[in-house]
Amino acid sequence: MISVCGSFQEKDLNVITMSRGEIQNQTIITANHVVISICSPCETLSSINTGSLDVLRLRFQDLDASESNQDVLFSKSEAERVVSFLRLWIEKVDMIIIHCGAGVSRSVGLAAALTKVIFGNDDEFFKKGVPNRLVYRIALETFMGSFLNESSNS
Repeated sequence: MISVCGSFQEKDLNVITMSRGEIQNQTIITANHVVISICSPCETLSSINTGSLDVLRLRFQDLDASESNQDVLFSKSEAERVVSFLRLWIEKVDMIIIHCGAGVSRSVGLAAALTKVIFGNDDEFFKKGVPNRLVYRIALETFMGSFLNESSNS
């Protein structure tokens, strides 16, 4: 688990990454939070019982580039789904939990891009995880042009 706390619109916001096992074993979290759940296309959906306000479910493989025409990679459309989801919740929550299978690549890539845009710093995720570079690059490009970047600079 990697946790980074910063200020977003004069409010503390914690961005946490977890593995599939950690999220499935997590008990109720009292802080207002949402979950972004990342699974591979062939995996069953994770059981999430944290008391979250909402869950966004994404399905893509942990690859930086396509190895075959069967691969399902993170794309701009998934990044846009994350932006739409966060538009609904970011001002209402104290915590954003992002999880994937091992909690060290896809979730860390997404969390690093998010904290880079809203807090101006992604160092912790690069120190403790191995962010999926494709997820990080596409998410960062998409987030930079979104309300997330505009709101953090106002």
